[in-house]
Amino acid sequence: PNIALPKFKALASKSTTQGHGLQALAITVIGGTAPLSITARSSNTAVVPAANLHPNSAAQTLAIGSSSLGVGVSNISVTVTDAVGARGISWFLLTVNPAPTIALGFSQYLTTVTRSTANLTVSVAGGTGLLKVTASSADPTRVKNSNIHVYRG
Repeated sequence: PNIALPKFKALASKSTTQGHGLQALAITVIGGTAPLSITARSSNTAVVPAANLHPNSAAQTLAIGSSSLGVGVSNISVTVTDAVGARGISWFLLTVNPAPTIALGFSQYLTTVTRSTANLTVSVAGGTGLLKVTASSADPTRVKNSNIHVYRG
Protein backbone atom coordinates (compact mmCIF):
# COMPACT_ATOMS: atom_id res chain seq x y z
CA PRO A 1 0.00 0.00 0.00
CA ASN A 2 0.98 3.60 -0.55
CA ILE A 3 1.56 5.23 2.88
CA ALA A 4 1.88 9.01 3.14
CA LEU A 5 4.69 9.92 5.51
CA PRO A 6 3.84 12.62 8.04
CA LYS A 7 5.08 16.03 6.87
CA PHE A 8 4.93 19.46 8.42
CA LYS A 9 3.77 22.81 7.28
CA ALA A 10 6.86 25.04 7.76
CA LEU A 11 7.59 26.09 11.33
CA ALA A 12 8.70 29.73 11.46
CA SER A 13 11.44 31.00 13.77
CA LYS A 14 10.13 32.46 17.03
CA SER A 15 11.39 34.78 19.71
CA THR A 16 10.31 35.47 23.25
CA THR A 17 11.55 37.23 26.35
CA GLN A 18 13.00 35.43 29.34
CA GLY A 19 10.14 34.63 31.72
CA HIS A 20 7.58 34.39 28.89
CA GLY A 21 6.97 31.08 27.15
CA LEU A 22 5.12 30.35 23.94
CA GLN A 23 1.63 28.90 24.18
CA ALA A 24 0.00 26.47 21.76
CA LEU A 25 2.10 26.80 18.62
CA ALA A 26 0.15 25.03 15.88
CA ILE A 27 1.87 22.04 14.32
CA THR A 28 0.17 21.30 11.03
CA VAL A 29 0.82 17.69 10.03
CA ILE A 30 -0.02 16.49 6.53
CA GLY A 31 -0.28 12.75 5.95
CA GLY A 32 0.61 9.89 8.24
CA THR A 33 -1.61 7.25 9.76
CA ALA A 34 -3.54 8.22 12.90
CA PRO A 35 -2.95 8.33 15.77
CA LEU A 36 0.02 10.68 15.63
CA SER A 37 2.56 11.17 18.42
CA ILE A 38 4.40 14.50 18.68
CA THR A 39 7.67 14.93 20.57
CA ALA A 40 10.03 17.92 20.84
CA ARG A 41 13.71 18.43 21.74
CA SER A 42 15.88 21.44 22.41
CA SER A 43 19.40 21.69 20.95
CA ASN A 44 20.41 24.00 23.80
CA THR A 45 18.95 22.92 27.13
CA ALA A 46 20.62 25.88 28.88
CA VAL A 47 18.21 28.09 26.91
CA VAL A 48 15.18 25.77 26.69
CA PRO A 49 15.28 22.90 29.21
CA ALA A 50 13.55 19.67 28.14
CA ALA A 51 11.01 20.11 30.96
CA ASN A 52 9.77 23.31 29.26
CA LEU A 53 8.66 21.52 26.07
CA HIS A 54 5.01 20.48 26.15
CA PRO A 55 3.83 18.83 22.92
CA ASN A 56 0.14 17.91 22.68
CA SER A 57 -0.38 15.15 20.12
CA ALA A 58 -4.19 15.31 20.19
CA ALA A 59 -4.31 19.07 19.62
CA GLN A 60 -1.22 19.10 17.36
CA THR A 61 0.35 21.95 19.32
CA LEU A 62 3.57 22.67 21.15
CA ALA A 63 3.73 24.94 24.18
CA ILE A 64 7.02 26.13 25.64
CA GLY A 65 6.86 26.89 29.36
CA SER A 66 8.32 30.07 30.79
CA SER A 67 10.12 28.73 33.87
CA SER A 68 13.90 28.43 33.71
CA LEU A 69 14.29 29.79 30.17
CA GLY A 70 17.85 30.95 29.64
CA VAL A 71 18.98 33.68 27.27
CA GLY A 72 20.20 32.65 23.83
CA VAL A 73 19.19 30.54 20.85
CA SER A 74 17.99 26.95 20.59
CA ASN A 75 16.96 24.81 17.66
CA ILE A 76 13.67 23.14 18.60
CA SER A 77 13.15 19.90 16.69
CA VAL A 78 9.64 18.50 16.44
CA THR A 79 9.08 14.86 15.49
CA VAL A 80 5.77 13.32 14.48
CA THR A 81 5.52 9.54 14.54
CA ASP A 82 2.43 7.89 13.10
CA ALA A 83 0.72 4.59 13.96
CA VAL A 84 2.94 2.54 11.60
CA GLY A 85 6.19 4.14 12.83
CA ALA A 86 6.71 6.55 9.93
CA ARG A 87 8.34 9.82 11.07
CA GLY A 88 8.46 13.41 9.98
CA ILE A 89 10.88 15.89 11.52
CA SER A 90 10.96 19.66 11.36
CA TRP A 91 12.56 22.38 13.47
CA PHE A 92 12.49 26.05 14.20
CA LEU A 93 14.86 28.50 15.80
CA LEU A 94 13.80 29.94 19.15
CA THR A 95 15.55 33.07 20.41
CA VAL A 96 15.09 33.95 24.09
CA ASN A 97 15.97 37.59 24.78
CA PRO A 98 16.87 38.94 28.23
CA ALA A 99 14.05 40.16 30.42
CA PRO A 100 13.83 43.92 30.76
CA THR A 101 15.85 45.50 33.54
CA ILE A 102 15.13 48.80 35.21
CA ALA A 103 17.81 51.16 36.49
CA LEU A 104 16.68 53.98 38.71
CA GLY A 105 18.59 57.25 38.78
CA PHE A 106 17.77 57.44 42.49
CA SER A 107 17.38 55.08 45.42
CA GLN A 108 14.94 57.13 47.42
CA TYR A 109 13.50 60.57 46.80
CA LEU A 110 12.32 62.73 49.67
CA THR A 111 10.33 65.91 49.27
CA THR A 112 8.03 68.08 51.35
CA VAL A 113 4.26 67.89 51.08
CA THR A 114 3.95 71.31 49.46
CA ARG A 115 6.81 70.93 46.98
CA SER A 116 6.58 69.23 43.63
CA THR A 117 9.53 67.13 42.57
CA ALA A 118 11.82 67.38 39.60
CA ASN A 119 11.88 64.69 36.96
CA LEU A 120 13.32 61.37 38.11
CA THR A 121 15.12 59.23 35.53
CA VAL A 122 14.35 55.57 34.96
CA SER A 123 16.24 53.56 32.33
CA VAL A 124 14.81 50.36 30.85
CA ALA A 125 16.89 47.88 28.83
CA GLY A 126 16.35 44.42 27.37
CA GLY A 127 13.17 42.64 26.44
CA THR A 128 11.51 42.52 23.06
CA GLY A 129 8.68 44.43 21.50
CA LEU A 130 6.81 47.23 23.20
CA LEU A 131 7.66 47.71 26.89
CA LYS A 132 5.13 49.21 29.27
CA VAL A 133 6.46 51.22 32.21
CA THR A 134 4.15 52.09 35.09
CA ALA A 135 4.72 53.70 38.46
CA SER A 136 2.73 53.78 41.67
CA SER A 137 3.05 55.10 45.18
CA ALA A 138 4.15 52.87 48.03
CA ASP A 139 1.89 55.00 50.24
CA PRO A 140 -1.09 56.48 48.31
CA THR A 141 -2.24 58.34 51.45
CA ARG A 142 0.85 60.53 51.11
CA VAL A 143 1.39 60.52 47.33
CA LYS A 144 -1.70 59.84 45.26
CA ASN A 145 -1.18 57.58 42.26
CA SER A 146 -3.07 60.16 40.17
CA ASN A 147 -0.15 62.54 40.85
CA ILE A 148 2.41 60.16 39.35
CA HIS A 149 3.03 60.50 35.63
CA VAL A 150 5.31 58.46 33.38
CA TYR A 151 6.61 60.11 30.22
CA ARG A 152 8.72 58.73 27.46
CA GLY A 153 11.68 60.99 26.94
